[in-house]
Amino acid sequence: MTQAEFEAILADQTKRIVSDVVWRKPDDGHRQALAFRLDVQNAGDYPLIVNGWYNPLVPSFAVALIHRAVGRIYGLCIGREHHNPTCSNVGADIHKHAWSDATRDKYAYRPPDISAAADNPVLALREFFQEANIRHEGSIAVLPPRQSTLF
Repeated sequence: MTQAEFEAILADQTKRIVSDVVWRKPDDGHRQALAFRLDVQNAGDYPLIVNGWYNPLVPSFAVALIHRAVGRIYGLCIGREHHNPTCSNVGADIHKHAWSDATRDKYAYRPPDISAAADNPVLALREFFQEANIRHEGSIAVLPPRQSTLF
């Protein structure tokens, strides 16, 4: 994937998701986390999906636009620290990953256009969809309440 292809995919306003966001336990063994995966339709027939992940204990939230042949090409992380390849710390509050020819998706930056906090993944997801030009035609399920431990 080239920088120009990434920019064309991101700018493409035909991207849409027709499925509902339903949070489920992920397959990676994180007991407290919730996740989802959705196909992204688009006029260019790019093989795109959106993956989302939320851990209410930390709290942390991540969502990524993934090209099936390349991997993550665009992403938003809230509540996770990131160090760029140059070793500069972007911080734990909020950062985005965007594809580039030089570093693929490894370089992150602080975005000015996301206002949601990690403990509000529904708002964060809506802001990500809007900013990434993805029209979501389904609903976003309410997160199940967090069950506290008995002991």
